Amino acid sequence: YKAEQYDAALESFAKALKYDPSYAGAYLSEGLVYNKQNNTPLMKVAMDSAIVTGKRTNDDKTVEQAVKFMSDHLMVEANNAFKKNDFNKAITLLDEATAYDENNPELYYLYALSYNKLSKWDEAILSAEKGLNAEEKTAAKQARFYFEMGNAQAGKGATDEACASFRKAAVGPLAESANYQIKTVLKCS
Repeated sequence: YKAEQYDAALESFAKALKYDPSYAGAYLSEGLVYNKQNNTPLMKVAMDSAIVTGKRTNDDKTVEQAVKFMSDHLMVEANNAFKKNDFNKAITLLDEATAYDENNPELYYLYALSYNKLSKWDEAILSAEKGLNAEEKTAAKQARFYFEMGNAQAGKGATDEACASFRKAAVGPLAESANYQIKTVLKCS
């Protein structure tokens, strides 16, 4: 696998699984090879098999690795869709990613951004709230969620709520943008 002999690696994993079908690590390695080959459907099947088999055999390390890999992989795909302004595809990919890891604040941030781009204000607010619950409880880490919440509330015409959210977002790198929203755009009192 590491020498980029993918077919030989897949043969080895197939032999290992024939000998021991409960070897979750072989499914994980298979998934990594399929990823290198850009074969997303087989990668997903292998990673899902690693998760199911790992749970059945109490192989927590393999389960954790496969879950993280799939969540991260889908997050990257969602981010790429977002960059191409395909916000609906980004949301679909985020839905898949949260099936693997529902505690990743990065997923909820990208949800909030995507829903705001689609003017789906309530969904953006809900996503930002979930992100706040998943994120570290520091003002700097949570500011981005409050900023997106403020954008959604402003989009809904809920100016008082938006002002409150932007005040909480006025920390660190977002301070200037949040203060602009507070003073110039919304003219918060």
